[in-house]
Amino acid sequence: MSKKMDRRNFLKLAGTTAFAVSVTSVLGGCSEVPDAPSSSSPSASPEPPAPSSSGSSSSSSDASSTPDVEQSKIIWETRNNDDGTAVLTGYDSNGAQPMGVITLPEKWSGRKIVELDGNLGGKITKMIVPGCYKKVHYGGSKYLEELILNEGVESIYEFDGSTSLRNVQLPSTIKSIGYKAFLGCTSLTSINLPEGLESLGWHAFSESGLTTVVVPSTVVSYNSYNDSAPFYDCKNLASATIKCSVLSQCMFEACPQLKSVSLNDTILELPYKIFRDCSALPAITLPEKLKRLHGEAFNGCKSLRSIAIPETVSVIDEEVFSRTSIQKIILPNNLKKIAWGTFEECSILQAVYIPLSVNTIENDAFENCPLLKDVYYQSGETQWVHINISDYGNTMLKAAAMHYYSSPNSLR
Repeated sequence: MSKKMDRRNFLKLAGTTAFAVSVTSVLGGCSEVPDAPSSSSPSASPEPPAPSSSGSSSSSSDASSTPDVEQSKIIWETRNNDDGTAVLTGYDSNGAQPMGVITLPEKWSGRKIVELDGNLGGKITKMIVPGCYKKVHYGGSKYLEELILNEGVESIYEFDGSTSLRNVQLPSTIKSIGYKAFLGCTSLTSINLPEGLESLGWHAFSESGLTTVVVPSTVVSYNSYNDSAPFYDCKNLASATIKCSVLSQCMFEACPQLKSVSLNDTILELPYKIFRDCSALPAITLPEKLKRLHGEAFNGCKSLRSIAIPETVSVIDEEVFSRTSIQKIILPNNLKKIAWGTFEECSILQAVYIPLSVNTIENDAFENCPLLKDVYYQSGETQWVHINISDYGNTMLKAAAMHYYSSPNSLR
C-alpha cells in the first residue's frame, strides 16, 4: 500500500513539475515586450502596425527591404496648440527611428494630434495617416512607397521628391492638394482625385509620373502661376479629363505625350499657356460656350493640324496658335482682332477665313507662314481695305489671293 501511495505521489509531483516548466517556457517566449518611453517622454502611443510584407531585417538602402520598427519605441515630438490639440513635428533620436510601415499616432501626451508638420526622417516605406489629422505636410522621402490618408484628412502638401511613391489613397474628405504635394514623384503613374476636392496648388503634380488624370467637377481654384501649374511638365501624361468649369494657366504646359483631352462644356475661357508645348496633341474639341482663348494657349502644339473655334469666341489673344501645324482656320464671327503672333511660324498654314467683324490685324499675326496662299473674307474689297493691318510680319497675308464674299463653308 505504501509503495502504491509513493508511486502515485511521485507521478503527481512529476506532473506538477512538468506543468510549471511548460508555463515558464511559454512566459519566457513572450518576455520581449516593447519598452515604455522614458520617464521624461510622453507615454501615449498607438498600436504597432502590421509587419512589413518584406519581412526583412536588412539595412539595405532599398526601400522595399526596410524593416518595420516597434512603434511603442518611437518617441514622437509635437508642438502644442492653444486649443489642447497638438501638431506632430518629428521624432526624438533617443528613441527608435521610424522605419517600414508606420501608422502615425492619434494622441501624444494626452493631446489629440490634428496635423503633421515636418519630415519624420527615417526609412518609412508606408505611411498611414489617421483621420484626426486635418493637415498633412511631410517633406518627402525617397523611401516612401505608399501613402494612405484616412477619412477626415482635408489637405496635403510637400511630399515632393518622393521618387519611390507608387500608391496614394486619398479620402473623400480631401479638400486641397497644395504646394508641391507630389512634385517630382516620378513613380506615381495614377491617382484617384475624389469629388469634393476643391483646390490644386503650386506644382501639385508637376514633373510626376502620371499617365492619366481626371480633375473632378468640384475643383474651383488653383494656387499657381506660370510654370508652377499643377500638371506642368508631366512628361508621361497622355490623357486628361476635365470635369470642372475652372482651369489653371499653364495647367498642362510642357506635357509632350498628351494626346487626349476632354473639356467640360461649361468652360468659358482657356487660360494662358494651358496647352503650350503639348507637342503630341493632334486635336481637341473646344467647349461650345467658350468666349476667350488666352495667350499662347496652343503655342507649340506641333501635332495640332485643325481646330474648330466656337462662334461664341470673341477674343483670341497673342500667339494662341503659334508654332502649330494648322493647315486652315475659320475665325469666328464675333472676333474683333487678330492679335500679334496669333499664327506666327505656322509653317504649313495655307488658308484662313476672316469674318467681317475683324477690324485689326496686329504685328506678326501671320509671320513666317510661307504656305499661306488664300484668304477668304466675308465681305468685299471696300471693307477689307479699311481693316487696320500691320505692316510688320504680315507679308504673306497681304500677298495671298483674296476671295471676297466668302462663307466658312469655303474652307470646310
